[in-house]
Amino acid sequence: MSLSTTSNIKAQLTELLGANAPSYFAAINNFANGRWSRQEFEDAAVQLLDQPTLIQLHNALIISLFDATTHRQAPPPILPSVLQPKQPPQKRRRVDDPNSPLRSTRIKRWTLGVGKRERDRIRALESAEPPLTRLPTEEISTERGLVLLAERGGA
Repeated sequence: MSLSTTSNIKAQLTELLGANAPSYFAAINNFANGRWSRQEFEDAAVQLLDQPTLIQLHNALIISLFDATTHRQAPPPILPSVLQPKQPPQKRRRVDDPNSPLRSTRIKRWTLGVGKRERDRIRALESAEPPLTRLPTEEISTERGLVLLAERGGA
């Protein structure tokens, strides 16, 4: 069964409803725009649509409205980027090499910021002897920084 066009169905409803047609179409408009709830619309429609032919035309109108908006539109185009496989990320990943002497980003930046001459000079320092170990000191003075003040009347 094919349906008539929306304008033909609206003309038939207008003819059969007569003086009630403006209030019927106002009710549909209020419901479609969200000003009325479904229950409010149904209450108004039941009062206006009192014959089986009016109910059939009402259903045909609703179907034709939704049919025109969903089935007659072309499907959205598929973008070429969706069809192609995803490219690998351009961001470099950090490789943690435990044997690398430059593990920190700050050290790498500093090293690259220093000139070649200075890098060569620093490399030459690696062959130097390590610094002297700290001389043993008294245990109490290493735990807290304490300064003993001279007492009154004494030296």
